[in-house]
Amino acid sequence: MKYAVNPSSREAFSIFVAEALAMGVPAIVSREIAENLNASGSLFTDDLLVENRATTPHGGVLWRST
Repeated sequence: MKYAVNPSSREAFSIFVAEALAMGVPAIVSREIAENLNASGSLFTDDLLVENRATTPHGGVLWRST
């Protein structure tokens, strides 16, 4: 399985991760990026999460990997 990996804690919004999720590729990201993307996923390590879905602040789905 492929994963997009972005452990950055300083990026405001990760287009790389958003594009990966749009193509159905789960992303391993920092908590900061997960929060910025309103993403939901599972814990990978203490500092990283595996994300497979991102939403708008109002709950609309932006991206979802399969």
